Amino acid sequence: MAEQEPMKVRVEPTKELFVYILTRDIAHQAAIIELLDNSVDGAKRVATDASDLSKFWVQIEFDGDKFAIRDNCGGIPLEVARDYAFRFGRAEGMERIPGSIGQFGVGMKRALFSFGRKYVVESATEKDWFRLEVDLGKWIGEKDSWDFELSEYGENDGGKEIGTRIEVTDLVEDAANQFGQDYFRTRVENEIRQKHGFFIARGLGVRVCGSTIPSHQWQLIADDQFAPEYLEKVYNGAEAPVKARIYAGVGKSNPSDAGWYVICNGRLVLGADKSEKTGWGWESAEMDAASGTPRYHNQFARFRGYVLFDSDDAGRLPWNTTKTDIDPDDAIWLDARETMAGVMRPVINFLNLVDSESDLPESERPLTAALATAQSKTIAEVKSEQKFRYPESPRPARPKTVSIQYRKEKGRVDALQEAMGTSSARDTGDAAFEEAYQRYVDDE
Repeated sequence: MAEQEPMKVRVEPTKELFVYILTRDIAHQAAIIELLDNSVDGAKRVATDASDLSKFWVQIEFDGDKFAIRDNCGGIPLEVARDYAFRFGRAEGMERIPGSIGQFGVGMKRALFSFGRKYVVESATEKDWFRLEVDLGKWIGEKDSWDFELSEYGENDGGKEIGTRIEVTDLVEDAANQFGQDYFRTRVENEIRQKHGFFIARGLGVRVCGSTIPSHQWQLIADDQFAPEYLEKVYNGAEAPVKARIYAGVGKSNPSDAGWYVICNGRLVLGADKSEKTGWGWESAEMDAASGTPRYHNQFARFRGYVLFDSDDAGRLPWNTTKTDIDPDDAIWLDARETMAGVMRPVINFLNLVDSESDLPESERPLTAALATAQSKTIAEVKSEQKFRYPESPRPARPKTVSIQYRKEKGRVDALQEAMGTSSARDTGDAAFEEAYQRYVDDE
C-alpha cells in the first residue's frame, strides 16, 4: 500500500465564533474601562514622569446612537498599528510598557466588537498618523483574510493633533439601550472613579459625557493614637519581580466601603471584598478564635484593607484577563492572601472591642470616642512598615454576665409586678432575682 501524504485538518476559528467568544463575558462598562486602560498606558509611555499625568486627558462620550473616546495620550505609532495594536492578543515582539495595565492585548478589540458594527480609529504621534475604518459585517464576510486595512496614513508634519480618537456607530441593541440611560452613565462614572482613581489623583483628567471625574484616594485612620498595619513583600523568580504592599486598618463606618481592595499596577481589580476570596471566614476546626477570621458582618464596617501589586511585567500580576477579578489560583495571590488573613486579625480584635462598648453609657466608650475624632491619611503617606496600633482602653474590666430567661403566666407576672411596684416584666424579673439573691446568698 502506497504511503499516504499527510492531510491537514483545518482548526482555525470562524470570525463569528471569535467575535462571540471575545465579547460574551464582559459588561459594556468594563469594556469602556479597558479602553481607558489603553489611554493610561499611552500617557505613561510618553510621560517624562509617570507620577505626574497632569498634561494628559481622556474624554468619553456615548448615547443611544454612538460611542466615542478621545485622548491626548501620545497616540499609537504607525508601526505599532500595522504590526501589533489590532492583533488579537499581545503579539510577540511588541515592546512592553513598564507598569502596563493593558497587557492582554484584547481590550480595544473587545470593546469595539461588543459596542457596534462600524468603527473608526484615528491616531497621531509626533512622527506619524493613521485612520482605520472597519465595517464589522463586511470584515466577517471576508472569509480568506483576518486583516484590517488602514484607509489613510502618513508622516505627521505637525498638522495632526497628537492622540487617539475612536468612534463606534451602528450600535448593537443592548449597547444602544444602555448608552442612552442616565443610570449607565452614573455607573461608568463611579467605576472610573474607583478603578482609575490612582491615576486621576496623579493628574490625569477624565471626563464622561461632559462631567469631570474626581479622584478617589484610598485612606486609613492614622494619627497619634492609631496606626494602620503596613508591610511589603517581593516575589522574585522572574526577570521582573512583583512587589506587594499590604495595608490593614480602619476607616469611616460604612458597610458598602468595608473590605479588601486589590490593585494591580494602580488599577483597581477588586473592591470592598468581604468574601473568603480575600480571607474572610477562615475559621476551621484547626484554627482557634485568635488565628481564624470571622465572616463579615456590619460590626466590621470600619475595616479597610489594601493590597497593591506592582510589576514592570503585568503578566505576572494576579488578575484575570478582563481585569475584573483576581486569578484565584495564582501562586503570588495565594501567598499574599495568607498574609492578608494574618494582618486582618488585630484589626478584627480591635473592632470587637469597639462593638463591646455599644451597650455601655456614652461616658464609658473610650475607643468609640477616639475614633470619632481620629484623622485619616492616604495610604501613600504611610511609607514605613509598621504594626496596627490603637489606644489602650482605660475602661475597667467588668464581671462576666449571663442571661436568665424563663416564661410564666401573664396574670401571675402582672400580679407580682403590681406587688413589687416594678414597671415591666424585665424589671420584675431583675427585682425578683435581687430579692432571692439577698435571701439565699447575702443572708448566709
